[in-house]
Amino acid sequence: MVDEIAFQTRRGLAQRALADVIRFGARDESTIRAGARELAAGGLPTELPPRFLVSASRYALGLGADPQSLSKRVIEHLSQRPTLSRAAPRNRGSACSPSNEERP
Repeated sequence: MVDEIAFQTRRGLAQRALADVIRFGARDESTIRAGARELAAGGLPTELPPRFLVSASRYALGLGADPQSLSKRVIEHLSQRPTLSRAAPRNRGSACSPSNEERP
């Protein structure tokens, strides 16, 4: 199943595999494990990218974290993060054409 999801090429990814588009290495793994230790100790690794929180949470459970407390902290943290639609208003003009303010 991992091969099918991560290593098979996809039309939607310009015939590239997900593993080619989203890099993941030993440094990422150590970041996740450090985040897991912080989660297990009752903290919240705010510098940890959201895509790594699920893996860090799984490791934290293995380290003895309380499931209810852990899920509450992670869900609250993720629900407070700005999303693309809420982060900043989009510029309606294209990069190739000037905006209304720039037109004479």
